[in-house]
Amino acid sequence: MNSFKIAIINFKRNIKVYGLYLMAMVFSVATYYNFVSMRYNPQFLEAKEISVYIEGSSITTSMLMIIFLIFFIVYSSNFFLNQRKREIGVYAFMGIDNYKIAFIFASEGLLMGIMSLAVGLGIGILFNKLFMMLLAKVALLNIRIDFFISKKAVIETIIIYLIILGITFLKGYLDIIRTNLIDLMNSLKKEEELPKVNYFKGIVSIIIIGVAYYIAINYERFGFNISLMVTVLLIIWGTYWLFGSFFLWL
Repeated sequence: MNSFKIAIINFKRNIKVYGLYLMAMVFSVATYYNFVSMRYNPQFLEAKEISVYIEGSSITTSMLMIIFLIFFIVYSSNFFLNQRKREIGVYAFMGIDNYKIAFIFASEGLLMGIMSLAVGLGIGILFNKLFMMLLAKVALLNIRIDFFISKKAVIETIIIYLIILGITFLKGYLDIIRTNLIDLMNSLKKEEELPKVNYFKGIVSIIIIGVAYYIAINYERFGFNISLMVTVLLIIWGTYWLFGSFFLWL
């Protein structure tokens, strides 16, 4: 059995373990697509009074999402690697060399990423009209929003996401190759206990999300462009903390 088939088997076997991670990744991809598609939506481009603000906000929020995705994926990959030291050690004692072990685990992470990308894009496209309608309502635009699939936004999302996945794949591969696999088994004796649920962090995250929606509703006080960027930043921050406070590994 080759390394890639083993990676597929491991991925199927651990799909429940990856459930929360996949949910967060799907949400991130869907959100990124929706914000990118803002600057390609024909109805918004025709609204001359805010088209410039929409484009600027779309670019800014997209950059924030990219930064979030990079840190999230890299950190999550490190977590899964640390949690599966025993399995890596077992492969080592079976006589499998470092390169094959590294390829197996890096490929497993790549499969998770590709699955998240496919599902996230599908959900993003499905709910894009609703997203645009809410945005138009906040901006007090009296325009008709049609269902629209932006090919440019799809391509941009795929390219950016695949670049991040490629970097993560390479990092995971090199990390395992450089690891002394014999020491992995000994390090199990020193494994740290998982932290308890952080209720305080969870409550703060809900407050942050609430503040974000307050700013969005009262955007006229702060200006549309600033309100949109601050709202997106706070929602990303609040959502990340909300997952982290209850799902422990963020």
